[in-house]
Amino acid sequence: MSSESVTHIQRLSWIFNVLFHQALAVVTVYILCTAFVNGDIDSLSTWHMVLTPLGFLFLMMESFILFTNTNIHTLNLERTKKQYVHTSLQFLSTVCITVGISFKISSKNGDHFTSTHAILGLVAWILVWCSVLLGLASSQSQLLKKIAKPVVLKFLHNLIGICAFTFGIITLCYGLKEYFKWVSREDTINAAVVTIALLYLWALFDPFRSLYSQIRNIFSR
Repeated sequence: MSSESVTHIQRLSWIFNVLFHQALAVVTVYILCTAFVNGDIDSLSTWHMVLTPLGFLFLMMESFILFTNTNIHTLNLERTKKQYVHTSLQFLSTVCITVGISFKISSKNGDHFTSTHAILGLVAWILVWCSVLLGLASSQSQLLKKIAKPVVLKFLHNLIGICAFTFGIITLCYGLKEYFKWVSREDTINAAVVTIALLYLWALFDPFRSLYSQIRNIFSR
């Protein structure tokens, strides 16, 4: 791509993409540092506050953004290779989330999944695994075309993935507001929540556009 063919909108979108990655790194470091500094490194609860945000926020958000045309880190990467990277990031994300939730269950005495944060987290975790299974089905869509159309499988994978990510981000924000209030300033927490919300919107711009295109393809046939 020559410099003459790059529009001002493209340049601006690349700048926003760089800011996206920087803001994501800052928020992730804030959460991890707060958890490690104020928690016991040998505590399973501390590792829950490390692994689940790492899975839902950093890894999953990076797996969404790499498909966008504005992501300069994967701009010249072939789509097939992007899919491999996406699959790897989603796998690591799922492992982090599953282990993080398991640690919290193991460290807690009494009833489980009774708070809003816990219930939302359980829903997000279930949707994550549904998305993984649909992703596997989507990768073999040509073999399964007698059962479901490839575009339908891709649509379901995209939809459930977005829902899982949405519930995960909401759960994370609930956790920050509920648990970090004892160890961090309220204005800092609010700034982190607002930043996460903006990152969420930017990361899902292309997935929502892809979802709309898939819906049109399904109903146009």
